[in-house]
Amino acid sequence: MPAESGGPRADTASLVALLRDLPADADRSAVWAALGAAPDLAGRDLRGVCLAGAPLQGANLRGADLGAADLRGACLDGAKLQDALMAEADLSGASLRGAVAAGLIAPGLRLVGADAREADFTGADLGTADLRGADLRGATLTDVIAERAHLDGARLQGARLTRADLTAASLSGTGLDAATDLGDTRLSGATLRQADWSEARLTPAQLAQLTADGSTRISPAHPRPAHWPAQTLSDAAFLAHRRAPFGE
Repeated sequence: MPAESGGPRADTASLVALLRDLPADADRSAVWAALGAAPDLAGRDLRGVCLAGAPLQGANLRGADLGAADLRGACLDGAKLQDALMAEADLSGASLRGAVAAGLIAPGLRLVGADAREADFTGADLGTADLRGADLRGATLTDVIAERAHLDGARLQGARLTRADLTAASLSGTGLDAATDLGDTRLSGATLRQADWSEARLTPAQLAQLTADGSTRISPAHPRPAHWPAQTLSDAAFLAHRRAPFGE
């Protein structure tokens, strides 16, 4: 177990080993205390480790392997996650405000309901990730690969999605504004329903890539693509209406 207060500090490797061995429902507060503020976990193998609720604000997790790790409700504000591996990790309800995750490799990541305001995901691989309801206001998603990602209900006001690849992504209910940067964002085959994109700065080509229905609002300055039905479709009808992704 971690050393008592005032005793010798346990080394990081021993604490990581302890985290790996603890049952999922065990109290980890002593381990968090022993790790201290902004722990250095760069390059550590944390695959499948339960870090739910962990106080990891400011932590150095560069290049760490967090594949399938449980980080639900963890605080990663300001954490350094450059080039970390987080495939299938669960960060539902976590806070990543201001975190730097450039180059993150995280296909299948779960960020459901997470607070990632002002986080930097430049060049991250978020293919098939589940970001439903995530708060990404002011986040940097430049050059992100998010093919077939689920962003339903995500807040993207002020986010930078320059050159992001959202091919076949689900974008229903997303919130955008005039400050959202969609320059060269790829939207081929992405679906959009129940969303107000009236302030979104989109090109006609980008609009034509989307599959939407009458529940989607866009700026009156843009003609609605001919393949968008004027009426709001039922779930079944919309599924049947979806078009296969196509090239620009």
